[in-house]
Amino acid sequence: MRELSGVGIRGEAEFFRRVNNRTLTRQKRIRTIQIRGLHVILILMVLGMGAMLAWRAANFLFTWKRLDVQSFHLVNPPHFERERLHQTVKRYRGNILALDFHHLRRELMQLREVRSVSLTRRLPSTVEVSFELRTPVFQFDRNGQYLIIDRDGVVLEQSREPQSGLITVRHLDESDLPRLTPYLAELEKVRAQVEYVGMDSFHRVVIKWRGLPELVYPPAQNLLSRLREYTQWKRRLGLHRDIRYVDLRFENRFYFAYRQEA
Repeated sequence: MRELSGVGIRGEAEFFRRVNNRTLTRQKRIRTIQIRGLHVILILMVLGMGAMLAWRAANFLFTWKRLDVQSFHLVNPPHFERERLHQTVKRYRGNILALDFHHLRRELMQLREVRSVSLTRRLPSTVEVSFELRTPVFQFDRNGQYLIIDRDGVVLEQSREPQSGLITVRHLDESDLPRLTPYLAELEKVRAQVEYVGMDSFHRVVIKWRGLPELVYPPAQNLLSRLREYTQWKRRLGLHRDIRYVDLRFENRFYFAYRQEA
């Protein structure tokens, strides 16, 4: 009997120990959940207060009159479309932080003289606009109006008078202007040496160089190096007769004709 009684007491003790352990474990879990929940609530409160402060600060900055755009500082502005430029920037006012740079840049790039543009906020109220402009290289006489053209063939402006320092385009229809594009970049480097550019009766591009009597039919590439080769060979061969034109369009060969053979 004593053995059975001892076994029963040990069994009850083990049972109550397990129940007590489960209760303690459950209470620990509940306490952990409560603490974590409190932490989450505190974090959310802090985040909410931070968001509120950020919203109030942003609202203050975007409505602060001191940050309203007062002026545009134009660096290297266009010459030909200056009035259109001023009318464009005049429309952009309001808070400098909310100014739509993307839309403003797109409008400024529509100015024919502008190659690229960069915008910078100069707080509190100034926007700096820096321009990279296209450089006039050619002038094309169209019924008394001179079209001013850059090295990419873009027409920058019309002028009633010819401009000094530009290469004149002659004997050319306006629709043929794109045919000059392959030669414009190289000709820009030596514009002072070019008297005029045009087309002959067969619609071939010709260039008249200063100090060179003959007309030149230029190659599509390496125009300047090919021209140097020709002048060197001309001196070596003693070609002093009156040459009408020289054709540089074929690699490693020069074709030329004398005036009396025309």
